[in-house]
Amino acid sequence: MSGSIWQWVYLGLRSYPLVGLSDSPQITAHELARLEDRDFLLTKRVIDEKVTALLLATQQRLSAHIIDKDITLPDEISLNPRKVAKGENYQSLPYWVCDFPASLNKTDIWTFRIVVWWGKEVSLNLILKGKFKQECAPLSPQESSDGIFYSTHSDPWILELDAPTSLKMTPENETNIVNHFQTSDFLKLSQSLQLNEINNLAELSVISFDKLLAMINYLA
Repeated sequence: MSGSIWQWVYLGLRSYPLVGLSDSPQITAHELARLEDRDFLLTKRVIDEKVTALLLATQQRLSAHIIDKDITLPDEISLNPRKVAKGENYQSLPYWVCDFPASLNKTDIWTFRIVVWWGKEVSLNLILKGKFKQECAPLSPQESSDGIFYSTHSDPWILELDAPTSLKMTPENETNIVNHFQTSDFLKLSQSLQLNEINNLAELSVISFDKLLAMINYLA
């Protein structure tokens, strides 16, 4: 019996050979420097806390702006604070997401979504889907739409503003924009900020919020 056990062990070793040292992955000098750098992860943790705090403060600033300017939004939208979501692996990079103000369900979506994407950018997005999108008047590029992107992605949650499916709101793209608007069940308008502008996120978000709302005739 013991012989058959050792036979199976032997067969197992033959079936799943150990990786030789020459085949093992090698950590590069660049990677080793990061491995030895304790300060990087400690700093990353501080950045995480500060970005989250900035997004919560931005919610407060947007709420005050909406109330002060008496901006009319759909009844379903609440100005109660919302949790900041975050992850570590959107195209291998960390990110933070803030939906405020917002009403989110499977079929009907209205949200002003702010995304901070590590190493990339800050994006400010107005996303409408379902009945909220249907209530929008047709839109087309205007002089005031400089710096605004219109998404023709198949999925409104895609982040990349430099993708071919993110169209600048210019007369050259008007036909594609109008066609997509007429056939899609969602509308997504976006602006971007450089990461070095993040300390002014609250005020810049208010400016973008007004500009994007004006595009869909929520503001005169």
